[in-house]
Amino acid sequence: MMITKKESAKYDSAVAETDPPDPLVTVFDYHERTKHHFHRFANALDALDWASQPCPFRCYQGAPEILLPLPGQDTTPNYEPFFAGQPAALQPLNRSTISAFFYYSLALSAWKSCFGNRWSLRVNPSSGNLHPTECYLIADTIPELSEQPGIYHYFPLRHQLECRASLEQSNWRAITSGLCYDGQLPKGSFLVALTSIHWRESWKYGERAFRYCQHDCGHALAAVRIAAGLMGWQLTLIEGISDSDLARLVGIDRNDDFPSRQEREAPDLLAVVTPGNSELRVRWAPNQIALSDVANGRWQGKANLLSKSHHSWPWIDKVALACYKPETIDLLEGCSQLSDLSYAKIPLEKSNPRVNINAGKIIRQRRSALDMDGETRISKATFYQILSRTLPEQNPRLFAATTWPACVHLGLFVHRVDGVSPGLYLLLRDLAKVEQLQSLMSMDFIWQKPLDCPENLPLYCLHSADTQEVAKILSCHQSIASGGVFSCAMLAEFEQPLRQLGPWCYRRLFWEAGMIGQMLYLEAEAKGIRATGIGCFFDDPVHQLFGLKDRTYQSLYHFTMGGPVEDMRLETLAAYSAAR
Repeated sequence: MMITKKESAKYDSAVAETDPPDPLVTVFDYHERTKHHFHRFANALDALDWASQPCPFRCYQGAPEILLPLPGQDTTPNYEPFFAGQPAALQPLNRSTISAFFYYSLALSAWKSCFGNRWSLRVNPSSGNLHPTECYLIADTIPELSEQPGIYHYFPLRHQLECRASLEQSNWRAITSGLCYDGQLPKGSFLVALTSIHWRESWKYGERAFRYCQHDCGHALAAVRIAAGLMGWQLTLIEGISDSDLARLVGIDRNDDFPSRQEREAPDLLAVVTPGNSELRVRWAPNQIALSDVANGRWQGKANLLSKSHHSWPWIDKVALACYKPETIDLLEGCSQLSDLSYAKIPLEKSNPRVNINAGKIIRQRRSALDMDGETRISKATFYQILSRTLPEQNPRLFAATTWPACVHLGLFVHRVDGVSPGLYLLLRDLAKVEQLQSLMSMDFIWQKPLDCPENLPLYCLHSADTQEVAKILSCHQSIASGGVFSCAMLAEFEQPLRQLGPWCYRRLFWEAGMIGQMLYLEAEAKGIRATGIGCFFDDPVHQLFGLKDRTYQSLYHFTMGGPVEDMRLETLAAYSAAR
């Protein structure tokens, strides 16, 4: 949540008195104190306080509502050609295409029911299905939707927009005139902002929840990037914006609009969506007078109360403050070269019967597996293609949204892949780091590429062995990590990016892991299996397994894929009724 240093001290003066003055030290301290260990877990409540369970939907009561039409027939491109680089047909910007953009990114995907209880699922995954991520649309006039520019909150429960503020044309032009290095933004462009409600996660997960909010932001960033691609649009992160400017732009710094301090939203990111398949170089060069005019304009609606009571987690406030991002120069030297979609891809296994499924169907049927059957196997060709979709150079469809170099690599526990020996593996997402990782990891690792592994897939076997038990133990003794075809630990280059770029980079490392996780979710559905993210793992024992001894690399997220065990007691209901 967005707070000042003075407020942070007021919330927890006893802790604030001992705060290290360096925000980087605060981030390192937070990361250490929120690790799970064999002898203790990170701080959380002993039992869930069901009376204070947060409402999963934020709305702005009193704001004008714009109901979005539900898409009819699925006209999205086929999944495999889409991710193989085939351009999607360019769609015009209007009420229907904005609806489709949200429908395939952040909307409800289904309802589940069991023994009288009912809960919703969404297109974008979330830790514990708690959904801390909120989305805002900032746009010029949109045919059939609005006659003037505005700022809108997306309300997934009813698949509608809530107009928080109407803008003058001069405001819209002033805010967006400096975004594109090559001149004005193309007509039909718009902005998308993501924010987080940390309370939604901390209600269940305590201090570690800040990490999970950042995972979910990465999931959502990947979801909106992919949904934009389905429309023939491009979504690009605006790297340089400060958290302060973002909060002013979408009105989340308006304290009187929120009923509780604990339920305020923290600014995460701003992205620009442009028509066409060409990536743009964008920057943040705002007209501060225009931003002030927007902030001081007429805002509509008050945020609903999510919980009647709250438990304070001062360390989440502290790390959020330490990670507060200033305005920065753009990081154009990273992944910006990925805009060319004519890359050398790893071919799809020809026998895959799901090759012609629409991307929209795959996206909306994404589910988190509750358990794995311990039997399902996949071929090595399918395994290799799943992994290739996590590589920036193999999948610019997703990863060209950002400009920072790949920092996250996959430590793999391979269990049931035909033609690939069980064992511990490493997938390098940046080949420039191979020598560094070889020097940091265990001297006993063999670093051998599997037989028939594609040349452009930097996959290495570190140790051949049955890794099922160790994968289970390291993932907080959860059998879901051992019962699939493989599981992974996302190992992020950690200390150097934070020291070089600033403590705010801590959040981006989790975003990158979340983007990878979203891609693995979709790949599982496309290949006829299922996946789930694993936020609970024993941090330092994972590092010890790989031979990592300091903060150079840290494990930020675990993931598993395999044959799901379905709970037949659950009834699946449609996401939206016609009578919304």
